[in-house]
Amino acid sequence: VVQVTRHGVQTRSMGVAGMLSSGEALVKMAVASLSDADIRLFLSDDGDSGFGAKRVMGRTAVGTVVALSSDISSFQLGDVVVVNQSDEELASCGCQAGLIQVRDASSSMLLVPANMDVHVEDALLAADTLAVGMSLARMAVGNAGAEQAQRRSYAVLGCNGIGLMAVAALRLLAGDSAVIIAVDDEPKRRELATRFEATQALGYSQAADAVKLVDSGRGVDGVVDASGRVDAFECAYSLLAVGGVLSSMSNSHTRHIPLSTAQLCNKSVRLSFGNRAAACRQLFTTALKLIRAHRFPVIDIVTHRISIDDAQKAYELAADRPDECLTIVFYPSGHQPEGAARALFSSLD
Repeated sequence: VVQVTRHGVQTRSMGVAGMLSSGEALVKMAVASLSDADIRLFLSDDGDSGFGAKRVMGRTAVGTVVALSSDISSFQLGDVVVVNQSDEELASCGCQAGLIQVRDASSSMLLVPANMDVHVEDALLAADTLAVGMSLARMAVGNAGAEQAQRRSYAVLGCNGIGLMAVAALRLLAGDSAVIIAVDDEPKRRELATRFEATQALGYSQAADAVKLVDSGRGVDGVVDASGRVDAFECAYSLLAVGGVLSSMSNSHTRHIPLSTAQLCNKSVRLSFGNRAAACRQLFTTALKLIRAHRFPVIDIVTHRISIDDAQKAYELAADRPDECLTIVFYPSGHQPEGAARALFSSLD
C-alpha cells in the first residue's frame, strides 16, 4: 500500500531486493495495522512527509520470517514475529505489504512466543495498542504504591484503541476504588470505555465539571493523552491536580506544546513522554498474557478486517467515520478476512 496523493493510496506490485543487506529480513505479512500516524500522512498536504510511489505505508504487522541475512542469529526462518517500524521510517519498508522489508531486524522485530499459541490478531493488538496503553498508564500512576493508587483519580483523553487500553491498564494498576474518567466526543467510544471499566465516560465539554466533583475539585492525579491532538495538552492541564502527571505518546512532540513553563511550574506538573517502539519491546509479553486472561474485551476494538486490496476504502473509512471505525486490521491481498463484515459495536447497539 503506497500513498500517491493527499487522500489517495494504492495497492501496487513492487519488487524486493534479490539480495538482503546486512541486518535485513523479509517477513510474509499475516496481519497489519492501520495506525493514527498513517491517517495523518493520508490527510497531510505536505508532500515532504512521505508521498511517493516507493513510500510503503504502515507501522506494525505480524508475519512469518521467510528470509534473513547471514549475520542475524536471533531469529530463524519460520519464526512468527511482530514488525514494529518507527514513525520516521520512510523508503520502501512499511508494514502494509505482502512481503515486508525489515531494514534493521534486530531492533524492529519481536519474536511471538511459540509456546503461547497466540492468534495473529492478538499479537498485533498486544504490540500496537495494549503495550502502548499499559506504558501510558504506568507513567500516569508513577511511583504510587497499590494502596495509594487506590485512592487516586485519573483521566484518559481519547477513547481510541490506545486510550481504551490505557483505561484497562489503569484499572489493573490503581484498583477498583480509583476513579477513572474517559473523555471522548464519540458516544459509541465512550460507551465502549465503560466496558473497559472506566468509572465515567464523558465528552470533552463535560470533563472539567466532572473532575470538580472528584475529591472536592482538587483535580486528577494523572492524565493520559491518547488523543494525538495538540490542544489536548491544555485540556489535560486543566484537569490535573497540583503535582499531577501528564503522560503521552502522541505525534505532537515535534510541535510547540501550548503550555508555558510558568503554567507547568504553578501546578508542579510532571510531563512523562514515551516511545511506542520502546513500550512494545518492554511490555509485549505482558500484554499477550493480559489478552489471554480475558479480563477485558480487547479483541472488540477491531471493528474492521479488510484486505489490502481495498486500502483506499479502509483509509477513507478511518478518516471520515471515526465514530464507526476504531481499529482496522489489514489482511494480505486475496485473503478473505475472518469475520470481515462484523457489525460495529454490535453489542452496544
